[in-house]
Amino acid sequence: MDTIPLYALTTLAWSLLQSLPLLIWPSLISTLLSPPSSSPPSPGNAGADLEGYYARSLALSNLAVGLLVFVLSGFLPLGPPGSQNTTTTITTTTTAASPSPYAAAGILISTLHHSLAALHQYFRASSARARSPAGYYLGCAGNSLVACFGLWMLLFDGDAGRVSRRTGADERTSGFPFGNREADRKDEGKRRKWGRGKKD
Repeated sequence: MDTIPLYALTTLAWSLLQSLPLLIWPSLISTLLSPPSSSPPSPGNAGADLEGYYARSLALSNLAVGLLVFVLSGFLPLGPPGSQNTTTTITTTTTAASPSPYAAAGILISTLHHSLAALHQYFRASSARARSPAGYYLGCAGNSLVACFGLWMLLFDGDAGRVSRRTGADERTSGFPFGNREADRKDEGKRRKWGRGKKD
């Protein structure tokens, strides 16, 4: 599996894991995070209705972010049949497995979302108001992992590189700050042989 759909599935799974408890039982979070001395709002209370509304809308927006990243990743063929990633020329027809042009934008926005959520959860857990910070730290760890995966995708994925036909190595590498003296000696020997042959 390619890394872009893997990131999209990871984001969707993490969003689903966070959203399902809020959709099924919206007062769960306030029950878990409330101090032991206070009682949670009763079901007929206006505060409970408002809490349920905000919990469900947060869950739906979290799911929307996960689904948008999944759809924009190019994992699902959304165009008419035969038009997805097909290039036709006079001599050949090639089908390239190139990512969607919107994949990078979706990855960027979801990475920012996960980074900000992780920062918010970390600061919330480390504040003096947090009675039981374990839930915040777990959320921070999950969002941080997905954000790091997204940052890795933005930095290193999607670049084909310049692969040498002769050696199969990436030609963009350099020897800074360490040189490869053994390779330089071999090249020097080849240059001497070629130079002597030309003089003779």
